[in-house]
Amino acid sequence: MKKTAIFAVLAFFFFTSNAQVNTYRQNINQEIRKLVVSGNCFVHLQRDTCNWVSYQSTSLPESPQMVIIEGNVLTTTEAANGKILYVGTSAVKGSPFDIAVEDDAVVLFNGKYFTKSGVLSQDANVIKSSSQTPSWMGLKKYTLNQRLHWDFFFGACTWAVPGATFGSELYPPKFTKNTGIMGHTGFQAGYSIYMDNHIAAGIGVGYTMYNNEFKQPLVDYSTHDNSLFYGTSDLPGVWTTTTTSMSLGVPMHFIFYPDESKHSINMRLELIPQISIIQVINQNYTYEQDGVSTNANYTRDLPFSLFNLTTRLSLNYGILGAYAEIGLVPLSRNLGFMGNNISPHNFALGVRANLFDMIKK
Repeated sequence: MKKTAIFAVLAFFFFTSNAQVNTYRQNINQEIRKLVVSGNCFVHLQRDTCNWVSYQSTSLPESPQMVIIEGNVLTTTEAANGKILYVGTSAVKGSPFDIAVEDDAVVLFNGKYFTKSGVLSQDANVIKSSSQTPSWMGLKKYTLNQRLHWDFFFGACTWAVPGATFGSELYPPKFTKNTGIMGHTGFQAGYSIYMDNHIAAGIGVGYTMYNNEFKQPLVDYSTHDNSLFYGTSDLPGVWTTTTTSMSLGVPMHFIFYPDESKHSINMRLELIPQISIIQVINQNYTYEQDGVSTNANYTRDLPFSLFNLTTRLSLNYGILGAYAEIGLVPLSRNLGFMGNNISPHNFALGVRANLFDMIKK
């Protein structure tokens, strides 16, 4: 269709050039910085010391209003369909200039043809609009509102221990009923520094909290510096151990949009350096016999690393998404657990909610 349109207008130009052709020109007071061409109009665009539009024909067209000028934008009308127009702009080289092409229209500028399907100009001073931008390259202008991301996280979490089989005695916690969907919670705000039709990348700030719970009938609370719970006890009853860690992070995001017109569908990968601000362990012992209850609590700081590095992958549709994340750096390299030294990593999965996206739409 593109080649057909080009050959058609060139043939039209050839035949009209052999007749008695007059040039009808009109100067424009304001500088033209954007050109919007539709239908099957053909436009020759060139730089000049002034701004103007002209039309070559054997006679004036019945409807002389072939263009509309609004501010610095020149738009062709239906009267320009099937015709060749010439447009001059005083925008100097180096100034940004937009060319938007729709339908079967063609624009010739600096020896390059611009069509709806897009022929990328090698002129760095020309920035094509979204209708021209090739599918996988080229910057597009996005507003601040579109570049901002506000996300909440609600999920379950556990520890991942390299080399341990899931569900084994050495693998500390499983997803428990008590931690539930609120075991992992977080909030973050991000800004896409780079953004085009298919890719966005940027940085932000965030807060996250992990609550892991263990239930072991025979656990002896230890004050050993690098032990979480070590050894066993003959005490009856149940020990419930909860670890809580809170962190501040700087998430760096990379977003992929499969459909350039529907950014609500996307896949996001994040790398999150984190600094822990709170790391505590709480152990509760409960026992009841003959109507007498025994309840004891022990609380102390966790011997965890101050710095952590987490990666998160999420699939999103609209304001909702599903995510999974894993800590790349161990929480501790020598954490005592049931007589073993382990190097656990935080692991979480759950629901991602972009609540502010619903508000701004």
